[in-house]
Order: sequence, then C-alpha cells, then structure tokens
Amino acid sequence: MARKVLNVRKYKAGYEIRTERLTGDDNPGMAADEELITKSAYTPSGDYIGRSRDAYNLCYKRGIAPEKRTKANSACSIGFCEREHKWYGWSHRAIFGFGIGDKIFDEDYGDESTPFNLHGARTITVLPEAKQAARNFAKYVS
Repeated sequence: MARKVLNVRKYKAGYEIRTERLTGDDNPGMAADEELITKSAYTPSGDYIGRSRDAYNLCYKRGIAPEKRTKANSACSIGFCEREHKWYGWSHRAIFGFGIGDKIFDEDYGDESTPFNLHGARTITVLPEAKQAARNFAKYVS
C-alpha cells in the first residue's frame, strides 16, 4: 500500500497527528485507482499510537509517553507517566497503571475478582519491574 504523508501537526503533549493518503497500488483490498485519506497519531519518533483521540487521552489527559511493548510490535501499547511514576499497559479493551508496591502482573495469578495491581506473586520494587508488569498486562488485554 502506497502511503504518503500530506500533513503533520505536532502537539506539546508528545505526539503528532499525520494526515496520510493511502492508495490501492500495493493493497489487494483496494482497487488500484482507489485512495483513502486518514488521520493517525504517532510518537515523535514515528511509532504508531492509534486514533487522534487515543493520543489525546493517553498523552494529554493522562500524561503518558507511549512506546511499543516490543521492537517487533507495530503499535504502542505501554507508556510511562512521569507525574504518577507508573508504567501503563493498554489495548483497545483496557488500560492499567503499575507502580512501586503493586504486583508484577501475571495473568495466571488470582481470579476475575482480583484487582490487576494485585494480579501477581512478586511485589514491584523498582520502575523496570513496573514496566514489565505493564508489558505483561498489555499482552494479556491485546
């Protein structure tokens, strides 16, 4: 699929909205002469966040700096909130933040009534462990 960036609007909250033209040249789902204009949100480094309202809610309202869960991922699904000192994991279904004192998220721990921040055996003592909890949660809800 041929993709051309028509416009980029950068926001102080740490994201940008790109207006892009997609053509059917390389996309079997579109006619060769068909084109689609779309707006999507990206990090300043070019990682896909999602819709503009997703970026607004994550970056502006919640103060989260999104990043990809792994290098192989195509979209951001974790991020750090400096003001709360928490790592967040999310998908289109759920979002949750993990900080020091919470548990490292384990989907096999607890049951449906167990709060996500207690859904694990080990307590988070440093922020890299909170990041791992967010990664685990994002994978679980994706």
